[in-house]
Amino acid sequence: MKLRDLLSKLIIGTHIFFVGDSAQCIYGFRGAKSSYVMKLTCIDTKLTQSWRFGPNIARVANLPLYAKEHSKQTTENSRSPRWIPYRVQGVRKEEEEGGDSVRGGLVKTRSLLEDWKQFKPLTLVGRTNGGLMVKAMDLLGLGELKNLGTVDGILGSYDVEFHQSDTEGGVSLGGCDVEYHQSDTEDKLTSAVVDATSKNLPKIHINGKGDMSGTKKWGKAIKQIRILYELFTNRDETDYLPMSLPSTDFREFANEDPVTWESFNEICLVKEIGTYVMAVEIVNMYKQNTLKAIDAFESNIMSSKVSETEADIILTTCHSAKGLEWDHVEICDDLLNLSSTSYMDSLGSTIRHPSFLKVTPGQTKSETPLEISKGDTRNGWQFALSSFKDEEINCLYVALTRAKKT
Repeated sequence: MKLRDLLSKLIIGTHIFFVGDSAQCIYGFRGAKSSYVMKLTCIDTKLTQSWRFGPNIARVANLPLYAKEHSKQTTENSRSPRWIPYRVQGVRKEEEEGGDSVRGGLVKTRSLLEDWKQFKPLTLVGRTNGGLMVKAMDLLGLGELKNLGTVDGILGSYDVEFHQSDTEGGVSLGGCDVEYHQSDTEDKLTSAVVDATSKNLPKIHINGKGDMSGTKKWGKAIKQIRILYELFTNRDETDYLPMSLPSTDFREFANEDPVTWESFNEICLVKEIGTYVMAVEIVNMYKQNTLKAIDAFESNIMSSKVSETEADIILTTCHSAKGLEWDHVEICDDLLNLSSTSYMDSLGSTIRHPSFLKVTPGQTKSETPLEISKGDTRNGWQFALSSFKDEEINCLYVALTRAKKT
C-alpha cells in the first residue's frame, strides 16, 4: 500500500528514491522482502563504499556476498531477481594509536573473549539468543558445569570459587581463575557466582528494546529452555515420557501429540525447525545443571541491567544489531557456516577449487576433479543455499558489517 501511494506521486513529477540493501534483508518474517523493491521499475545505483570499516573487514564481508551470488538465490532467480550482486568496498582509514597504524581494520581468527579487557566494549553478534547465552554462561564461569558426570541420574553438587591468580589450574577468564570442587551444599554454586561476577567478571549488556528483542525476548528464550529441561527430565527408570508443549511457546508443536525429548529432537530435525537448536544444546550441555546455569544467567546479567555505556561485553542478535555499529565485534558460532554449506553442483574438466571440492561416492583419489582440472572457470559448482530462504546468509553479512575496527 505504501509503495502504491509513493508511486502515485510520480504523476506530478515527484522524484522518489528507494534506499535499501537486498543483501541485508533479514525481516522477511515481518513481510519485508527484497522482491517487492526489485519489482519496481527504477534506475539502479549502487552505493558500495563503506566508511564504517576498512578493506580488511570488507574482504571478509564480501565472502557471503560471493556465496550468495554463486548460489541458487541468484542462479535460479535470474528471471525474478531477489538482489543485484555487488561487492562492498571498505574505505575507512584508522588513525595512529600508540605509534601503530592498523590500515583497513583487524580481522582475527581466534576469539577476542580471551583478551576482552583489551577490546572492551566487545560486542558479540549471534543468530539466536541461545547462542549468545552459551557465550555468556562461559563468561560467568559456568563452562565447567557442562557434561559433568552423574550418579544414579542425580548430579553431585559443586561449589565454585573465583579468585585472582597467576598460577595454572582451573579455567582462566581474563585473569580470573575458576575452580570447582565437591561441596555439601548445592546453594553455594549460585551464591558463589553471584558474589564473584560483579567483582571479577565483565559487565554484560543485552542490546535491543521492545517485545521482540532485548531482555523481553531473552526472557521468552529462558522460558523455552526451562520447559525443554522439564521435557528432558520427564522420564522413568528406562525411558523418556511424553509431555505436551505449550503452544504459546512452541508454535510449531501446537497441533502435535505429546512428545518425548527424543521425538522432539527428531521432529525438529525432520521439519528443519532451527528455532530451538541452541535451547536444546544448552540442555544437552548442562543437563541436570541447566536450571543452575539459567538462574545464574538471570541474576547476573538480566537482573543487573548494565547499560551499554558501562558494559564490557555487549550481547546482540543480528536482528537487533541491524543499523548499529561498534568498534570491536565477534561473530558467534550459530551464524551460517559457509564451509559446511557448499557442494559440487556439476563436475567440469576446467574446475579447480580444492576448498570446495568433495569426492563423490565411488570415486577414488585419482578420479577427483582436482587431479584433472585446469582451473579456468568457476561455473561447475555453487553454494548450497536455499533459493527462497535467503535470511541466513543475509544475517551473516549483516553481522560481519557491524565492526569498525576489529
